[in-house]
Amino acid sequence: MSRFDDARELLRINPVQTARYGGKIIVYRKTVVRIHKGAEVDVQGVLRLGRQWQGGAPLYQGHFVVRDGARLEIGERVGLISGMRVGVAEGAELVWGRGGANSDLRLSCYQSIRIGNDVIMGDRVTLRDSDNHDIGSGRPMGAPIVIEDNVWVGLESTILKGVTIGTGAMVAAGSLVTKDVPPYTLVAGRPATVKRSDISFTV
Repeated sequence: MSRFDDARELLRINPVQTARYGGKIIVYRKTVVRIHKGAEVDVQGVLRLGRQWQGGAPLYQGHFVVRDGARLEIGERVGLISGMRVGVAEGAELVWGRGGANSDLRLSCYQSIRIGNDVIMGDRVTLRDSDNHDIGSGRPMGAPIVIEDNVWVGLESTILKGVTIGTGAMVAAGSLVTKDVPPYTLVAGRPATVKRSDISFTV
């Protein structure tokens, strides 16, 4: 990246919000970040929120909200392209080791969402660990989501409560994931089912 590229990048950053979090949370323009003072925040590396996609794609409005009593833990490096809608509710935890998501991520964390290292998500992916409504089934409304290391989640996929996606797995575009995904498998469909096993790919 040249010095001119660096300068253009700086013009896109919201300097007030970025400075507020000690430079560990870099906030780009059109992204609103609200982290309650009662939240537990541990950013070991850098969290980038609302960055513009390379090649001049527009910056979309987005928000990243962490409520009172919630826990946010970021490992080495996580980047979310503009347009995200991320909410971590009171008492919930969001943990992400290393990776990122393309534009329009929809992440609603009411209990626990834990994401490992080298996890990449395409456009318009949804993660939701709660139904938010009791329909009299007797089942818990919420259950943790776990995504292990080296996972690719294709665009417009949805991952619902109680799902664990194993190491090295791939979720095809448009999938609806309601059950666990074994390691090193490709799943696709609505609901998602295993299409291939023993896959390998590079994130």
